[in-house]
Amino acid sequence: MTATAMLCRLVQQVRQKAQQGRLEPAKIGIQVYEKQDTFGLPLHGEMYYVDHRPVILWFYCVTPADSDGETTICDGSKVYEALSDPTKKLLQEKRLKYIRRYLDGEWQLIYQTDNIDDAASFAGWNGLQVHIDRDSNSIHTEYVHPAVITSKWGNHKVYINNVLTVWWQEEHLGRETSIVRFEDGSKISKDIIDEVVAAQNKFVIPIAWHPQDFVVIDNTRTLHGRRAFTDTNREVYLRMVQSVDFGCSKSSTKSTSSISRHIVIKYGLKLYTFTNKGSNGGWSRSLRRC
Repeated sequence: MTATAMLCRLVQQVRQKAQQGRLEPAKIGIQVYEKQDTFGLPLHGEMYYVDHRPVILWFYCVTPADSDGETTICDGSKVYEALSDPTKKLLQEKRLKYIRRYLDGEWQLIYQTDNIDDAASFAGWNGLQVHIDRDSNSIHTEYVHPAVITSKWGNHKVYINNVLTVWWQEEHLGRETSIVRFEDGSKISKDIIDEVVAAQNKFVIPIAWHPQDFVVIDNTRTLHGRRAFTDTNREVYLRMVQSVDFGCSKSSTKSTSSISRHIVIKYGLKLYTFTNKGSNGGWSRSLRRC
């Protein structure tokens, strides 16, 4: 079975679950975030501040915003290629450190437990360094991870992380309980941020939603974000997939190659495949029917 046929079948299965009311938000609070928060989100990878992150993301649109509110996607391998040599060298040499302080009342919601030791244990299982402050009943965590990784399919060097979302919250919202630094504790300069944003802007693709549209993206290569909107009836769901069987074995080299090129699929009444045409070709969009 071809990669497109396999993904087509998965689309039909997810759509059926959605119609039966069995498609639920993938993490705590996602329905609130997607339906009511209307600010834009910078391009980012999903959950690059923990060990156990998804490799595939499914988006499903029930109700689009009446205007704006597009989900944005961007090829992180193209972003990496567009960075200057000094910035590439810096990001290869210095890993990122995500520093978080969960206040009393916050960690209970995030970890869905009233036992602080259970919450800390779960954070540790996810690769975080954890400190419990029992005087304030709060949890302090640190997580170190590269800014640049190798994609699961295709072995591309990819700029993908959560720098922009965390940096934006600190710089523009004054948030002090969640910050990002280099591993040595030094701040990420505004020049680096500006260079990354400029590189992303060259390759960003906005997805204008229609009812029953699907989008499937590779979370080891594709950054995603959201444009601001005002319509609070917007309803877009997210499902996260931690592992997949297709294209992973030595016997499925052909499927692996195909899937590594087909990085995002949009499905409504139609299936749109964005295809990487090669190192010099960029992206093209084709139409297929399920």
